[in-house]
Amino acid sequence: MTFGEKLLKLRKGRGWTQEELATKINVSRQALSKWEQGTALPDTENVLQVSRLFGVSTDYLLNDDYESDGDIPAVQTTGERLQRRLNRVVGLAISYLGVIGFVALAVVGANYSEEYPMTQEGVVTTVRGLHVLLERYNLYWLAALLLAAIVAGVLVGLLPNKKR
Repeated sequence: MTFGEKLLKLRKGRGWTQEELATKINVSRQALSKWEQGTALPDTENVLQVSRLFGVSTDYLLNDDYESDGDIPAVQTTGERLQRRLNRVVGLAISYLGVIGFVALAVVGANYSEEYPMTQEGVVTTVRGLHVLLERYNLYWLAALLLAAIVAGVLVGLLPNKKR
């Protein structure tokens, strides 16, 4: 896509006439028309003004091979880096939530006890611990879910992204 095609697309995307855009960047409507038709190119200062006005890079405007700012190699690298950071933050947040949940369950379980008759002579034994809580309230699924969150979060947060 040429500079003129990109300029036309950007201008129409904002719903502006050639006259409105020309006024905004302080050039004549005829100069703007020539740019859009591809019969002339703007000088550096005008390219910079168009870039700032539309929030696109000058690389995008001037390189006919780029269909969007995302095609620019530096933008791709930055996007990939941001994606890796986001994955790391989300993964570690999931892990931390799993750890906090499991620790809370373990603390409650450590103070939980049940009494069980152990012999026919009537001896009663008190059993304490997380396993008693999990058994009593059938919470093994919750413990498994919290452990899975810890593992999944670590995998998402620390494993490298595959290139697409």
